[in-house]
Amino acid sequence: MVASRRWQLPPPTKELAMRKLIAFIFLITLTLPLTLHPKTVEAHASLERSDPPAYASLRSAPSRVRLWFAEPVEPKLTSIKLYDSSGQRVDKGDLRIEENGLSASIGLKEKVSGVITVEWSNVSKVDGHGTSGSFVFGIGTSSIPKQGNASQQTNTSFKFVVASTIVRFLNFIFMALTLGGLIFLLGVVNHVSNLNSRKHLSVPINRIVRLSIFALLLVSLMIWPLEVWASGEGNLYGMGNILDTRLGLTWLLRLILVVLGASILTLVPNKEYSSWIAVFTNLGVLLTTSLISHSASSISSLINDYLHLTAMAIWVGGLLSFILLLSRAVKLTEDGQAVYQILPAFSRIAITCVAVLAATGIYSAFTHVRYLNALTGTIYGLLVLSKAVLLVPALIIAAGNLYMGSKRLQQAIKRLPWFPINTRQLLLSTRVEALIIIVILMTTGVLTTFSPPVSGQRPNAAFYAEAKADSATIVLSVDPAFAGVTNSIDVELSNGGLPVSNASEVLVRFSNPAEGISQSEAKARNIGNGHYTLYGPYFGIAGDWQVQIVAHIPGKADANSTFLVPIDPIRVITQDGITVSLETEPRWVYLGETNRFRITVRNSRSGAPVANAQIKMAFLMPAHGHFLDVFTSRQSPGVFITGDVEMPMAGEWIAEIQVSIPGRHVNTYQIKLLVHTRQQ
Repeated sequence: MVASRRWQLPPPTKELAMRKLIAFIFLITLTLPLTLHPKTVEAHASLERSDPPAYASLRSAPSRVRLWFAEPVEPKLTSIKLYDSSGQRVDKGDLRIEENGLSASIGLKEKVSGVITVEWSNVSKVDGHGTSGSFVFGIGTSSIPKQGNASQQTNTSFKFVVASTIVRFLNFIFMALTLGGLIFLLGVVNHVSNLNSRKHLSVPINRIVRLSIFALLLVSLMIWPLEVWASGEGNLYGMGNILDTRLGLTWLLRLILVVLGASILTLVPNKEYSSWIAVFTNLGVLLTTSLISHSASSISSLINDYLHLTAMAIWVGGLLSFILLLSRAVKLTEDGQAVYQILPAFSRIAITCVAVLAATGIYSAFTHVRYLNALTGTIYGLLVLSKAVLLVPALIIAAGNLYMGSKRLQQAIKRLPWFPINTRQLLLSTRVEALIIIVILMTTGVLTTFSPPVSGQRPNAAFYAEAKADSATIVLSVDPAFAGVTNSIDVELSNGGLPVSNASEVLVRFSNPAEGISQSEAKARNIGNGHYTLYGPYFGIAGDWQVQIVAHIPGKADANSTFLVPIDPIRVITQDGITVSLETEPRWVYLGETNRFRITVRNSRSGAPVANAQIKMAFLMPAHGHFLDVFTSRQSPGVFITGDVEMPMAGEWIAEIQVSIPGRHVNTYQIKLLVHTRQQ
C-alpha cells in the first residue's frame, strides 16, 4: 500500500551542507550589525532650536527666522509661516532649506513689530513621518509670556494610531506570507521526494502566495495616503510631486517591485524560476520598508532592520504555511507523511530566524533606546520591551519543534509508516507560536507610529558642557558666546536618558569675579522636552564667566552645577566699506595651545569676498608690550589662513590686520581677542 511506504530523509551530505549554510548565515547576521558603530536614532524631524528662540523679546526685527531639526527634512513638504498679532502673514515666502536639510529659514518683512507667531511643519527625509509646531517671539514689545512651551507634535491621535497599526500590520503579514511562503516552497516543499505529494503540498502554498502579493499591492497603495495624513493637512501634496521626495521615490519603487512580483507569479505560475524572481522582488519590498523607518538614519541601523524584517518574514510566512499543510495532514495520509518529513528542515529554519530576530532586536533596542530607564518610562520603550517578552516563548516553542524534528521525528519516520508524534500536540504548539507572532506584529505596527526616545546630542552651539548633579544631568549650551550681544542660553535636564520637563524653576546665575562683576540671576523658560532657555545680552564684557544652574525639581533635591564659560569679544569690524572677520580653530584660544586663524575680507555692502585684497597680520598686547608677527597665506579670494600659532600669555590681545587693496589706500583693522587659561 502507498500508505505504508517508508519515506527516506535527505542524504546526510545534503543535510550537513544545509546545516553549515544556516550556521554561516546566522553567524554573519549576528555579527555584522554589531561590528558597525551604532548611531543614535532621532525622534522624527523634531524642532531642536530656533533663531530667535521661542518667547524671545527682540529690540529689532531679524532679517530671517531659522529653525533647526533633528533629522533632514523634505524641502517640498516643509513650510514656515509667520503671522503678526492681527493674523496677517508677515513672511516673505522665500523658504530656504540649508545644512543638508537640517535647517530651514524664511525672510521676515521689514518694519514688523509686536508678537510674531511662527507656524511650521515638515516631513522627515529619513522615516517619512510628519512633525509640526508653533511658537511666538516679540519685536519691540514686552508682552511676551514669561513662560510657556513651544508647541511641537507628531500625528499620534487615536484614529491615526489605529489606522497606522492596521495598515502596518497588514503590510508585515502580507510581506511575510509572500516571501516566507516562497522560501518555504522553494527551500522545503520542493525537496519532498514523492512527486505527487510535492505537487499536492505546493498547490495551497502557491495560492496563498499569489493572494498575499496582490493584497500587498493594495496595502502598498494605502501607505502613501497614511504618510500624507501623518505629515499634517498642510502637507497634502498632489501625486505629481511624489518624485520630488525621497519618501515618494521609495514608495514608487515599492509599487514597481510588488507589481513585478505579482505579474511574474500570475503570468508564469508554478515555475521555480518565477518563484525565485518573486523572492528577489519581495526582498526589495522589504528594503523599501526599512528605508522609510526610524532605522534609515544610519547604514548600520538600516542593515540591522533589513535583516530583522527578512528573518521575520521567512519565519512567519513559513510557519503559517506549515500550519496550513499540517492541517491537511490529517486528511491525506501520503501528504501527511511528507509534512512530517519536512518538519526537521523547517524547524532549523525557524530557530535560526528567531535567533536572528533576537540578535537584531537587541541591536535595534540598543540603538533606539539607549538607556534602561527609557524601556519603562516611554511608550516606545514599553513596546520594545513587550516585543522582547513575547519573543521568549516563541523561541522556546521553535526550539522544542527543532528538538522533535531532529531527534524523535527522524527516528520515528524510519520505523513507522504513519504519524510518529501527536498531530494535535504539534498543531497546538504551532498555532500558539503563530498567535504570539500576530501579537508581535501588531505591537510592531504600533511601535512604528511612535518616535524613539530622544537621546541628547551635542547642539550646534559655540559653548557646550555637561555636568552630573544629584537629581539630574545638566547640559549647558551658549551661542554665539560673544560679549555685548544677545546670546541664546539653553539648559537641558535629563535623568537616566529621559528628559526632566517638570522643573518648577530653573535659575541661571551669571558672575565674573576676575572683573569684579557680582552675581546676577535670570529665570529660564520651559520650552518642553527637558529644555529651558534664556535669550538676552547677559555677558557685558569678554572674559571667563561663571554660570551657575539651579533647577528646582518637585520631590527631588535641586540640580546644581557651575560652569566656566569663555566669552570672547566680537571678532568682526567694518570700516571704509570693508568688513574683516577673524575666526579661530579651535573656537577659543587657550594659553600654551596651538591655534589657527582664518581672516576673511568682504565688501560690507554686497558681502562678496574682496578677491584682490592682500593682508599682513600681527598680535599685540599693549598692557604688557608683547608683539607677535604672524605669517598668513591666501586660501581663496578674500580668505587668508595662518599656520599654527601659540599665544605666550593669557589675557586681552589685539589682532592687527593690515588690508591692502590695489588702487585704494591701506587700512588697518584691530580686532580684540581673548586668550583663556585652561581649567585643570
